[in-house]
Amino acid sequence: MKSDDCKYFRWLTDQIDDGSGRVKKYRHLLSDLFDISYKWVIELDSNRAVDGMNLREKYRADYERDMGCSVLEMLIAMCVRFEYSVASEPGEEDPSRWFWLIIERLDLDLYSDECYDVEAVKSILELWMSCQKFFCDEKYAKKTDQWFQLQSLLNDDF
Repeated sequence: MKSDDCKYFRWLTDQIDDGSGRVKKYRHLLSDLFDISYKWVIELDSNRAVDGMNLREKYRADYERDMGCSVLEMLIAMCVRFEYSVASEPGEEDPSRWFWLIIERLDLDLYSDECYDVEAVKSILELWMSCQKFFCDEKYAKKTDQWFQLQSLLNDDF
């Protein structure tokens, strides 16, 4: 990874560091999410990719990457947007709770650095990006975009 990419990766993981030690525990997973391109099949999900790529400008105006939006960027950007919409006070946004909930719902929390399986992770991500695996109740997810799925977590869990 290039030096600029390493710094950006650290900045991204700071956005989801809730102080629990999960960022360190899931370093391999987060690194792969950073390296895997986000793909979508539902047109509205292209908005999630744009949001993810906009994080680059928030990080540093002149930062560029040699790929489209990564899965990590997409998830963090979606969680930032969602947290902003539900935060009780401006400035109190904490996207980490939504990010880690999605990781758990996709069963990616089973792949800490101690028992990491890159092929299993890639398989889960492929199912999720092809709309065959969801992080919310399937009744809400059939043919719905990622944003709607995240909103449905409120119906399921909160």
